[in-house]
Amino acid sequence: MLRLRSILLCLALFAASCGGSATASISTGDEQQDARGVAFAEHQIAGLRVLEVVLGSDDFDVKAPVLLVLHGRGDRVELERVHAHGYEGPVRLLVPEAPLPHESGFSWSPVSITERKPKELAAALEDGGARLAEVLRWVRHARPVRGRPVVTGFSQGGMLSFVLATRAAADLSAAIPVAGTLPRALWPRRRPRGPLPRLDVVHGVDDPVVTIDPTRRAVRRLRALGYAVTMEELPGVRHLSTPELTAAVGARVRAALEAAASAGAP
Repeated sequence: MLRLRSILLCLALFAASCGGSATASISTGDEQQDARGVAFAEHQIAGLRVLEVVLGSDDFDVKAPVLLVLHGRGDRVELERVHAHGYEGPVRLLVPEAPLPHESGFSWSPVSITERKPKELAAALEDGGARLAEVLRWVRHARPVRGRPVVTGFSQGGMLSFVLATRAAADLSAAIPVAGTLPRALWPRRRPRGPLPRLDVVHGVDDPVVTIDPTRRAVRRLRALGYAVTMEELPGVRHLSTPELTAAVGARVRAALEAAASAGAP
């Protein structure tokens, strides 16, 4: 882990979409550059290590759309792997690392969806969603941004993309869940207040880990609440990244960032 020169700040972040106010302990790191000249900083926000990277500009304070990228179970955050799916304009990426060690990486939940422990999984996703909502609020107040942020994630990251789209709806312009689902226990009972993010769901038809039928049901529920949702089902794709999956996700991320950049101030 890179060393940080940071100061500890206690910021009162309003959390209306979480049902109240919250105080988050935030440790912010200084801007740095890697050997390629990529500008980045590392932070601790709501108990999460968050890598912040600016691509497409030499100015770390550039006003740009924000892409929040959420990794899956057992993965980890590495600067060398951070990218913006081919988006060519300036973009600010936020890449949080899950809080729970798991094998060689980290996990958002102590249980996998395959263990069939829905209460434990839902509780962990709810906690992760609350932490990530604080990350979204931090960037919108601490950085110059264009439009509302975009979120995408794979597997558990895809599940959390759904959670944010329902629990922090007004803080997002778009959510792109990949190979994820929204557990029934976390389905919203009513339409969230304020503007709703667009949802573009990508899922492999033959995924044996996060099977597609629960995702189809979650999508139907969100459509019934008024969300604009598309769902691309990829035949033959299992629970892994393929060229077809990467292309489908990239096209949606680029379109969402272009829309956010055109929107101007949030």
